[in-house]
Amino acid sequence: MLENTNVTGIKKGIQAVYKMSSDERTRELIRMRENALHLEATLLEEAIEKGEAKKEAEIAARMRAAGMSESEIIKFTKGV
Repeated sequence: MLENTNVTGIKKGIQAVYKMSSDERTRELIRMRENALHLEATLLEEAIEKGEAKKEAEIAARMRAAGMSESEIIKFTKGV
């Protein structure tokens, strides 16, 4: 379908995809890159979650230091 296009850029892109998918080494490099990107995204997400948990703990500690009870802290932080 797209092979029949008259747009040169699209034709070149399609040809490049066909060439890459027929070359085993290129497919392996693409797979490795996809895995690296997935790992990077996973690590970033975990770091963000860890940072958020740390910040929540710091806020709760400050609330305790300000004299708030555990039930008050839970009441104000639940759903945050």
